[in-house]
Amino acid sequence: MDATARRQREKLERRYQIMDAAERVFLQTGVEHATMDHIARAAQMSKGSLYLYFKDRDDLYLSIAQRAIHDLIEREEAVQERMARASGAEWFEAGLRCYVRYALEYQNRFRVAMSWLFAEEPLDDQSPAYVDYQLGVSRAFQFGIEALELGKLDGSVRPELESAQTVFSLWGGLVGLLLMLSNVDEARRRIPFEVDYEGALETHLGVVLQSIRAQVFPAVEQSGLRMVDRERISGG
Repeated sequence: MDATARRQREKLERRYQIMDAAERVFLQTGVEHATMDHIARAAQMSKGSLYLYFKDRDDLYLSIAQRAIHDLIEREEAVQERMARASGAEWFEAGLRCYVRYALEYQNRFRVAMSWLFAEEPLDDQSPAYVDYQLGVSRAFQFGIEALELGKLDGSVRPELESAQTVFSLWGGLVGLLLMLSNVDEARRRIPFEVDYEGALETHLGVVLQSIRAQVFPAVEQSGLRMVDRERISGG
């Protein structure tokens, strides 16, 4: 590896280290209350050096969100390739479980990326970083939409579902549960009845997947039942 390539790799590694430090700061203070001073201290560097990597706090936050989206898209593309011969409902389930695994594996990143839900200060939606982030979000949603549309064609998904609306609604419920499960201790303090927190996610996924599947009775089973009925009649 030549010197230029080595410097580029080192700069990228340092950039990721800063993003990891910023994730911790954002979780501790909230994105709106975090400052570049806080992040510089957490990353063990000067504030001036921090600005060599990121323009401002919003640029840093969007970089974290972009990393989460791009990593998720890579995983979803692998799922799409693996499920090439599967039904739309099977692909949708595999993609949903892929999303859940990523959120559980990178809980801090997931929580920071979703912190916009509680933000009062909007990000600059005209910035190149925001546009790239928005395109990533659109692509991530597209996997679910395409899976449902395929399912309508192959008969594995309810044909009356509006795909984009369905994906958005199911994703919203899943995000809420994942955020709650990322802080189970506080959930236990607030929920006044016994809950199987370990099984809650699988229960939710089961309900979601059942809600999108078409109620199909295979033709083979139907013909078999008809044959049995004919045999009973002829034998009587």
